[in-house]
Amino acid sequence: MEPAFCNGQVVPLRHVGDVARLDIVVFQFPLDPSRDFIKRVIGLPGDKVEVRRATVFVNGDALNEAYIQDPPNYDYAPKTVPPGMYWVLGDNRRNSFDSHAWGTSCSPQQLCDFVPKANLVGLVPPDTKSCRSGAGG
Repeated sequence: MEPAFCNGQVVPLRHVGDVARLDIVVFQFPLDPSRDFIKRVIGLPGDKVEVRRATVFVNGDALNEAYIQDPPNYDYAPKTVPPGMYWVLGDNRRNSFDSHAWGTSCSPQQLCDFVPKANLVGLVPPDTKSCRSGAGG
């Protein structure tokens, strides 16, 4: 999640209630629940997500991502987020193991691209400081 957070940084979490687009969440990795990941929620249940020409699209609209330094250098064919699941991306788009990459690990029927709500551990409060802004770790 660099540059938002650095490896090893400790971040506070709050209870998972309603999840909104662009929330940062900690979750158990769907392909190995013994590992926790931190990513940004891009697609909510029912959303159509896609990446093309270095731009992320949600429901056909380009996502305004001022927090991204380097846009994605990959494409992701349009998919609809299933009920009870989320599509997540790391802020370091060119170097993040996230929803855009997980689907290559299994068959399309397994829905590996998505994070089930049951896997969410917590939400990162929006006022959490990055390690680069002095909240080190």
